[in-house]
Amino acid sequence: MLRVSKFAAAALLSVSAHALCIGTANASSLENVRSEDGGSFVSGEFAVERPGIYTFAVGANSEARVAVNGATVIDPSTGVQSASIALSQGSVEVTIETPVGRMPSSLTVRPMGGSATELLPSASQNSPTSMSVSPAAENASTIGDARARNTMESMVNLRPTQEATAAARIFQSRNDRLRGVVEERRGLRSRLRERLRERAVEVAVSNRSIARATINGELSDYVRVGQRVSITATPSEGREFVRWAGDVAMLADPMAPQTDLTVGESGANVFAVYRDAEAPAPEVVTLPPAMSETPTSQDMTPPPSDGANPPSAAPPAPPTVTAPPNSNPSASRFSVSVSDGVGSGNFVAGSRVVVRANTPPVGQGFRGWSGDVSALADPSSPVTILTVPNTDVSVSPTFGQTRVFASTITGLETATPRGATITGRVTNPQGGLVSVEVLGPTGSVTGARRTVPLDPTTGNFAARIFEDEITSEGNFTVIVRDDAAGAAPDARTEVNLIVSNTADELEHLLSRITFGATPAMMARARSIGYEAFVEEQLNPASINNAPLDAINPDGFFEPTGLSSVADLRHSAIGHAIYTERQLEELLTNFWENHFYTTPQKLGPASEEFEERTEFRRNSLGGFRNLLEISAKSPVMSAYLDNRDNRRGNGNENYARELLELHTVGVNSSYTEEDIVEVAKVVTGWRPVLTNDDRQQGDPFFWEIDFFPNDHDTSNKFISFLNLTIDGREGQDGAQELDALLDALAAHPDTARFICGKLTQFFVADTPPPSLVSTCSQRFLATDGSIREVVRTILLSDEFRREASAYHSKYKTPFEAVVALVRTLPIQADNGDYRLFTRRLEILMNASGYDPFVFGAPTGLPEVSGAWTGAASVSSKVAGSVEYVRGFWKVDVDERQLLDRAPARTAEGVAAYLCQIAMHDRCVRREFEEIVGAVYGEDGTYDPAGNDSAALHRAMQVTVATISFNLQ
Repeated sequence: MLRVSKFAAAALLSVSAHALCIGTANASSLENVRSEDGGSFVSGEFAVERPGIYTFAVGANSEARVAVNGATVIDPSTGVQSASIALSQGSVEVTIETPVGRMPSSLTVRPMGGSATELLPSASQNSPTSMSVSPAAENASTIGDARARNTMESMVNLRPTQEATAAARIFQSRNDRLRGVVEERRGLRSRLRERLRERAVEVAVSNRSIARATINGELSDYVRVGQRVSITATPSEGREFVRWAGDVAMLADPMAPQTDLTVGESGANVFAVYRDAEAPAPEVVTLPPAMSETPTSQDMTPPPSDGANPPSAAPPAPPTVTAPPNSNPSASRFSVSVSDGVGSGNFVAGSRVVVRANTPPVGQGFRGWSGDVSALADPSSPVTILTVPNTDVSVSPTFGQTRVFASTITGLETATPRGATITGRVTNPQGGLVSVEVLGPTGSVTGARRTVPLDPTTGNFAARIFEDEITSEGNFTVIVRDDAAGAAPDARTEVNLIVSNTADELEHLLSRITFGATPAMMARARSIGYEAFVEEQLNPASINNAPLDAINPDGFFEPTGLSSVADLRHSAIGHAIYTERQLEELLTNFWENHFYTTPQKLGPASEEFEERTEFRRNSLGGFRNLLEISAKSPVMSAYLDNRDNRRGNGNENYARELLELHTVGVNSSYTEEDIVEVAKVVTGWRPVLTNDDRQQGDPFFWEIDFFPNDHDTSNKFISFLNLTIDGREGQDGAQELDALLDALAAHPDTARFICGKLTQFFVADTPPPSLVSTCSQRFLATDGSIREVVRTILLSDEFRREASAYHSKYKTPFEAVVALVRTLPIQADNGDYRLFTRRLEILMNASGYDPFVFGAPTGLPEVSGAWTGAASVSSKVAGSVEYVRGFWKVDVDERQLLDRAPARTAEGVAAYLCQIAMHDRCVRREFEEIVGAVYGEDGTYDPAGNDSAALHRAMQVTVATISFNLQ
């Protein structure tokens, strides 16, 4: 990063009026102002009256850094000269910093849909200049739904730059800015200090050295990762503390109202659970063993209807847990036997044991307990407490016909710590509502009883059980009643939930090995199971790729001799959306980024296309093949200057990156002399035009060739490989490169480096060392088989069952725009897939992500912290909202959304969006915001009226949620 002291002044902006207007900029306001250490810059403010996406651009060959509200949007080190950011209504600060003597030739701002306006007058101007931006079209620069905007802003406000910027305002009014040079200089020093502080905070957050916790919905200050923070529950009058919920593993004592919270790399989220003070105090009881995740019936999904879900395969049952006795082990024990339920065991007299009825079979509901019911506290409840008498006891639940059918949304009695959705229907409903009540591990009510509406046509319903109604472990029972019938025995049913971080391995799997699971792909995975789906994706040739072929009849996703970078982008997006070979395409992007190149040095992008195609064909093959594809790529030879590496005139760029970025990694033991020797090995290789007699407009065709006269024929000793490569004459010199690649591909450091990157890519930003070690061993044992390495990762416990891996990685802008189409019912308008993907390309670029134009050979970062900056998040979220809002004239299949939702109610629509877009892991706030978006400002929703606006609002809020942007 360039030091602030090296920057000179740019321009002072003053903007106000309709959409975006720039007022007068006087020559005096453009004067350079120097700081104490000789450097200087000037920033200005303008008022945005209409929120939307604005694009800032600097002139060609400029080294200007442009920051908006403290967030860098144009960084000269990346070579990018324009970037977009979503701006909310209100005052906005822009800062332009350039090296001394290198003023940018121009700075423009353009509202989406509007025309560009010059913000930086020529340095030669000595008179006041008046500028203005024409208002954008009515719908071009606004975010239509207030709820979506609020959600977007709440996400952006989590970033330090927003809060830091608020504290960095120097000039409170136009008059303040005109008070004189002395005051300006004083303000500038303060601004410099604030800007440095902001940047230090942003760097610390991205490095995961500081984080902040959310406690009872309020964000704390930043603290060091690992620091213990004291927290206290403060119940309101008439309420009393019960326990803490959320990330309770980070608490010293989850049952104490005052305890310590250890803040992790991703912060923490905890909240206190209260109950009415007048309610009976919870009793000390012995909890039953964990219930089997296998339901008592094969399928608890309601009978098929327009809103029914396909049957789902049940996951394996967890290991049996024995309930501990609750007294002196030497005392006499008595048997408690529970048929069709949980709570069996041997206990001493007086023990208080929780007994729980199994989920009733389809079409039946709990009626009561039979047997030794005198030992039960409440024989009418499916979860109650049994006091062990001085004798053996036996109880069993009774079931009977019911008008209420219910199950979880997947047909499995499982829930994640983020909640679960209960769906079902009522036959012959007596009213338009059902009530929902949650009973916790001890049978106590853990959430307020509430009502949800019924679909007036089918009687279907959907209800969300929220994260604050369940604990991190234990059994829960949800009771659903037809409220109009009161507590009548034939108008209620129950569903038992088991809380598990691995409640649905398939959801987790598909979130990581696809760009978003379409409903059809999820159904396919459930039908064949976890391991079978992994094997299917590991063998892409066996997968019918008809969806991609169907929209690509003329090969417009394929290269031509005059292909552009824009063609590369929209081809990559098109393949990611429509291919059924999702893992193959995911790895295509991975290898393209690992062996990073850009086509600019070679001309048209056709060779980049060819290189990418070869990576796709070999994405699951041997690493040695992938390494050779890159080493003998014309575009790599040009990009890292190996075409200039010749005998007597060496260039070490490619040799250095071959070791540091492509194979053994920067932490290996190679020396500078080793780099020199490797550079000698790869002399003589360069791209050549095979049709240099082409006519104007004809395509370019390149290939790599070996030129013996340019090759260094001396012997090369590479010390860290303990390898001597004998110098060879003539065409035999080409064999030296093969010998080098063989040695590098088989080196243990290469295995560790590649496995570390793949594990980080699939599992977690901080890869588990145990899995990296296992993966490395498999890499070496299989001669670098990527198929075997990826299989090892996907079948490992660290991937499948480690709680911290679930829903923990942040989507890159590329992944987010592809997920829009794959998970939501969005289609190309009038079948124009070329235009469709072009528009997605614009959305991706506005978020600062361009896979084919990046400023460093490292490739774009894969870790979440790189894409959670304020500028990237706000642009991505605002653009996504506009996309589904219909600004881009996409075709939204509203019928699909309504037909597949478990109920045509606001809750049913929210449940379906939560399932398909967030892997059924949305939290209370997100779910309630989607429901609120469906109802709209007037609080009404008429599914029979096919309320298009309501569905669009719901999808806008969905794509703005944090959970949508996590995988």
